[in-house]
Amino acid sequence: MSTVENDSGTSTSVSKSRSKPPSLLACIPCRRSHLKCSGEKPLCKRCADRNGDCFWVDSRRGYREFRKNQPERSTRNDAIFNESQTPHPEPPFVDEADTSEIRTLTYDELFPDDLVDPMLATMPLELQTLPGPRAEGDSPGGHSDSTMSLPRETRSLGVVRAGDDLIELFYKHFYPCHPFVAPKKMYLDDPSILPRPLRVVIHYLASHYVPGTNQTALGNAAKCIFAEDVPDDGFKVQGLLLYAMTCFARFAQKEGAQALSQAIEIALRIGMNRQSFAIQHGRNDPTVQEMWRRTWWTLFVIEGTAVVMGGQSQPFQLYSTFNDVPLPGDDEDYNDLRASPLPRSISDLRDRIISEDTYAYSSFAYVVEATYILGSVLALGPDTFAVTDPQVEAIDASITNYFLSLPPGKREIVGQCGRVDECLLMAHLLANWAAISLHRPRSSLTFIRNHYRTTCTRAEAAGLPALAYSSHTAKALRAANNIISLATVQHSMSYAPPVLVCGITTAATVHLPAYGLIDRPDQATAIKERLKVAISALAAFGEIWPRANIAKGQVARFAREVLTKPNVCISSAGPDMIPRITSDPIPQLQYDVPFNGELWMESLIDSDANVGEGQACTVFDNFSMSQAQSTATLCIPALQSTT
Repeated sequence: MSTVENDSGTSTSVSKSRSKPPSLLACIPCRRSHLKCSGEKPLCKRCADRNGDCFWVDSRRGYREFRKNQPERSTRNDAIFNESQTPHPEPPFVDEADTSEIRTLTYDELFPDDLVDPMLATMPLELQTLPGPRAEGDSPGGHSDSTMSLPRETRSLGVVRAGDDLIELFYKHFYPCHPFVAPKKMYLDDPSILPRPLRVVIHYLASHYVPGTNQTALGNAAKCIFAEDVPDDGFKVQGLLLYAMTCFARFAQKEGAQALSQAIEIALRIGMNRQSFAIQHGRNDPTVQEMWRRTWWTLFVIEGTAVVMGGQSQPFQLYSTFNDVPLPGDDEDYNDLRASPLPRSISDLRDRIISEDTYAYSSFAYVVEATYILGSVLALGPDTFAVTDPQVEAIDASITNYFLSLPPGKREIVGQCGRVDECLLMAHLLANWAAISLHRPRSSLTFIRNHYRTTCTRAEAAGLPALAYSSHTAKALRAANNIISLATVQHSMSYAPPVLVCGITTAATVHLPAYGLIDRPDQATAIKERLKVAISALAAFGEIWPRANIAKGQVARFAREVLTKPNVCISSAGPDMIPRITSDPIPQLQYDVPFNGELWMESLIDSDANVGEGQACTVFDNFSMSQAQSTATLCIPALQSTT
């Protein structure tokens, strides 16, 4: 190793393999491209050759050039000590701001679009240039000096990168369940397909998949979707719909209902319920036309789920609204920007058995059909005694036909390769949810408890059975088992739709009273374990969506009340755990006189007055098996006599 002196008098070391040392300074474009920089300021040789921008960042650690008269080289420990003694201003990260400053942050401060183009990451390295903010005194050629501070540059790059990551998380976790915005391929080809207000809402939604993000600031920024200067078009409907879904998952009922109502009002006003809307606004692109059709049907599905879980006080408005929008096509064709075959209508789907249609409907199409079935249940109204038996039987037949008519590839949500069809999961969830909403109020489960008040269930009145009590109970229990099974196929709850939170909670309201009616230890053990699965799934969901934490606490509290009762401690340990039939006499209602409404009610009141509090609790609180069944036997003739 030898030492030479260059023209400037600087002493450098030269090895045998190279005659000129590398520059210890490099501009940002050369660093990003991992290329050697000549180090000239304000324009290095490489940037001058390609006629590109050349800008610099001062070293945060106070870099000192090696000079000839430098007496000795400082050690690494000395450099660390000197750096620790020198105060350096830290970049003002958003997470370190106080609450008052967070609430005033704008979207421009969080995601400044003028710094990095969304297509930058997809361009070749040699074409990637980062236009930075110009300082005063820049040269006419656009070359900046070396006065730019490092904290400013670091914050800009990190924020833009975070925005791109949030969109990536949206397409990874949320989009497969609700594929109605532009596919990822289309966004990469044309970022303008996601307008800025829509991207703000996507950032807010996707931030729930990243722990520790500043959701307060992102939530405040997402409210720009309500701004009057945002045009009332299909993109605003998409943004409002995503915002409503996020609010419902956070248990912000009021904000979610407001966004959903405004999305419905705009959609009907601009005519999204007509087939012509997709053609007029489709830009002669089949994928864009498919996007508008999917937006309408997603709005239809989300309103139905909001009504059934009590998030929307109004009835299911879009269920009775006329529309001639074709059904969504195949999901893979949509994601790959391929045109689907001639789309079919909802009437074609529901009459496919009669017409023997062999058309392969998409998973999204079955989601729409399941929502129509759910809408028919909601259309029965809260007065269950006004519902006729043929109405209940017709809906029950439609649910049965739905599952029997599914093609082999749509009967299981897990494919042969082990991939979960999240859209098909939504279809199975809504169909089983409709079955619970139809059968539970008319089953013997209401003898134990009629309603469990949770964040995901509506108050409903018990009704007269159209079928046998046992038939309603069995069908409600089967649907609840199916919903719990949907939660077991996901390796992570982050890939499941947020509405599954309320589906699991609704299934638990079936298993809770069913545990008090089952007289077989193996069945009671199965129900107990399904309740545990429901609570565990809600706890996993709670890491992402706040509503799940509330539902989990409510279900767990109800489960403790039911599973810890001393008289109902059934497990698979042995036959000695089977509850014994009690010999305590149960007061009998008197039905030996001709039926009269007033006399029957007086007889019921008198018999209740003769029953002590302890005996009443034995039936309904301790869930004694024989007594509960006997009580059900007494109530059935009474209810039948009222008809």
